[in-house]
Amino acid sequence: MKSASIPSASLTGRAAALFVGLALACSVHAQGNLEIDTPAISALRKAMQQRHAQLAPLYAAGAVGIAADGTVSLRDAAAVPLAQRAQAN
Repeated sequence: MKSASIPSASLTGRAAALFVGLALACSVHAQGNLEIDTPAISALRKAMQQRHAQLAPLYAAGAVGIAADGTVSLRDAAAVPLAQRAQAN
């Protein structure tokens, strides 16, 4: 049985092209800009900070917490003063 042979120049050229492609991909990944700041993002960030400030006392009291799906959920309504329960719910 005759074995197929691949010309070494072709293999070397493909290996070099693969190496260059990987090097470029790593370079682009390392230089990626993860800081996105648009007016819409800024407004969302501000709203989230304000909401967190409202929820912080409820977190500290154990009344609310983060559920397994990442949402904020009511854990103990009795830990919330009666006047604030509607808002907490």
